[in-house]
Amino acid sequence: MKNYLIFIVLFLISIFVIDRIVVKFLDMIYQEIKTGQSGGRINYYLTLEQIPEILVMGSSRVQYQIDPAKFILSGYNIGHGGMDDVFQLGLLSIIINAKKEPSILLLHIDPDIYQGSEFSEIKPVDIQNLKYYYGKNEIVTRYTNELSKFEKYKFALKLYRYNGRVINMIKNFLQTKIAPIINDNGYEPWPPSVMDSINVLYSSRQNPAKRLHFREDKVKYLVEIIQLCKSNNIKLICFTTPYYYKNLSVLNQTRKYLDSLFSKNNIVYLDLSREKIKELGNPKYWKDATHVNAIGAEIVSANLSDRLVPLFSD
Repeated sequence: MKNYLIFIVLFLISIFVIDRIVVKFLDMIYQEIKTGQSGGRINYYLTLEQIPEILVMGSSRVQYQIDPAKFILSGYNIGHGGMDDVFQLGLLSIIINAKKEPSILLLHIDPDIYQGSEFSEIKPVDIQNLKYYYGKNEIVTRYTNELSKFEKYKFALKLYRYNGRVINMIKNFLQTKIAPIINDNGYEPWPPSVMDSINVLYSSRQNPAKRLHFREDKVKYLVEIIQLCKSNNIKLICFTTPYYYKNLSVLNQTRKYLDSLFSKNNIVYLDLSREKIKELGNPKYWKDATHVNAIGAEIVSANLSDRLVPLFSD
């Protein structure tokens, strides 16, 4: 029995030591990554010597659609594809803690993410994409712990921060070393292809939001972003890029709520999805029903820039 207990103790000590050694190695790799969504885009921004006046934040509808070069003020696009408000909240908190916050935050709003089935449980799943900062950032730690009652125990092993991300990390590490980014503003143009028009016409008929309902409880992360900007003297401007969908009446309740929320907090909301931009009626400018291609992005970015000019003098 004594030998068995000694074996268990030595085994646990070995696991602890190996965990700490390997995670130190992975931390070194992570900190060198300057490209990709496994931390590289964040690392690159945090190493900028000059903080941009405008930081553009949001999902792929920002990452591939908004070119900060069109703005009259310096800007950086830190969009992350597929990420919702809880990720943006965690990311903003990380940026503030690193003292890299901009004077103006241009936050993209995806009204359809506030849609959901009436009885589904809401969990901050996208916060997992910031696991590197677990234990280092209060907001990331708090919302990660909300995922399950066992979540905090998983982080007893520090390697858990890299669970499912090692291969992408190594790929992005090699890409960083082979092709360093020069004079990058975060924007990633999405080149047009011969299949664009077909993809757009097909996806425009597949709008999943029509089967869902507005869920006010999904807006709580946006509310926290608003408060975080206020407490850190960041001017928050919100915007929504266009959709190709012809009928967006399913979003009417969501839009009404957002209009009220922004008005109550004196926040400008530029909803480009409510106006018709003539050129964007042609499917050749789109990748699918929610994303324009690089040519369409020039149109959207220029339109947004024109709308922002009067606000910068305030």
